[in-house]
Amino acid sequence: MKHLAANLWAWGSLAVLSALALAMAGPWLAWGRLRGRPVPAVVREGVWLYGRAYLHLLRPTAKVELADSGAGPLNGPALVAANHQSWLDLYLLAAQNARNVCFLVRAWPFRRLFFFRPLMRLAEYVETEGVPWEELWPSLRAEAARGSVMVAFPEGTRSSDGELGRFHSGLFKLAIDLDLPVWPLVIHRSGRVMPKGSLFFRPGPIRVKFEQPLRPGDFARAPIPHGAMRRAARLAFKKALAPSER
Repeated sequence: MKHLAANLWAWGSLAVLSALALAMAGPWLAWGRLRGRPVPAVVREGVWLYGRAYLHLLRPTAKVELADSGAGPLNGPALVAANHQSWLDLYLLAAQNARNVCFLVRAWPFRRLFFFRPLMRLAEYVETEGVPWEELWPSLRAEAARGSVMVAFPEGTRSSDGELGRFHSGLFKLAIDLDLPVWPLVIHRSGRVMPKGSLFFRPGPIRVKFEQPLRPGDFARAPIPHGAMRRAARLAFKKALAPSER
């Protein structure tokens, strides 16, 4: 009965919050434009507020802790690499304070999340799947020039058992090419609260922690700099994700 109540609250609050967010999207965008702010910045801040609001509403089911790693504040331009256990991970990114966040995403959110697709386009999130590098590069370079925090899941998909998957190289090639730091964002236990393939919340704590950023200059002498950076990032996640913390 306790778990049923937690699920009714978690799903009910998400439905109400999402409906409210969609209803307020137009007025929020108009207010931002009256303040002279660019459309993507206004939408991204709204998405951050939406995510932060849901994390607060989720507390009866999953209390989220942002652990202090001593790595300092996250400021753009920068790249964030996060492990991926649950769809909740997208909301967990709102636990940190950077609001100008640009998601580097695969094609499926643009195709399946039809109710949020216009907002994703307005936010100018970057669709990376199947897009040639020469087409991606101008958009990514422009995001860096705007001071954006670009976020990606280097595993590419959610883990079904908490085990860390293989890392793809794209994010680390981008870091080397743009000379940007990569911040490993380690998400603990989100897969326990909402496992892949399940629609049932399992109440419990979630912890989010930034590890020390990886800087391109530290890998400049490696034979394949982006490969060395990718291996170092995965090792940082492996060390942080002890079996009891997954």
